Amino acid sequence: MERDVDFIEGWNNIKEILDSLDLDIVKSATNNLAAGARVRKGLRTIKAQAAALVKQSMKYDKEIREARRVAKEESVQLAE
Repeated sequence: MERDVDFIEGWNNIKEILDSLDLDIVKSATNNLAAGARVRKGLRTIKAQAAALVKQSMKYDKEIREARRVAKEESVQLAE
């Protein structure tokens, strides 16, 4: 359950950053240099958080696979 909350919280955080960049993206397109710097900074933050989210997802998937493997082995041993 905690996995779901952490994962969704991370995703929502990425979406919030994207939403906050909307105005700066428009400003950057109209040659506002400071807005362009804010957009790049925000995109780097999103990239880092997305990488962390991928790593977290892979970790949890590995744990689930291992738990299923152990449960399967136990059920086979009980059946014997």
